[in-house]
Amino acid sequence: MSELAALLGVHVRTVQSWHKLGMSPIDENDRPLLFLGDTVHSFLSARRESCRHKLAPGEFFCVRCQKARKPTPGTLTFERTGKCMGAADEQVIVRGKCDKCGCGLVRFGTRHSVLSGCLSTLFQEACKGL
Repeated sequence: MSELAALLGVHVRTVQSWHKLGMSPIDENDRPLLFLGDTVHSFLSARRESCRHKLAPGEFFCVRCQKARKPTPGTLTFERTGKCMGAADEQVIVRGKCDKCGCGLVRFGTRHSVLSGCLSTLFQEACKGL
């Protein structure tokens, strides 16, 4: 377990916790416990996917509410970072306030995705200056 922890840059207790959560070793009765790389990769991928939240167009993830939320109307701001995204697009940071708790919301996208409507007509209306 210590070698796996060192390889992944986590504490040994983290690997022990993953084992208790269902990451299975090659042989449960042998010590030290050995894990196949494919098993570790599958376990961590499944764990990461279970924590993801699917957002509908126009939604942000509110860290305080722990849910997908719409921004309060009139609070959206757009920041062009100047960073290249792909061949002919640039990164845009969209900021707003949660309509339930007022917490700051952030969503990243590209200028093209904002203007083409992938981030909803709500963003298009607030984005006319881009």
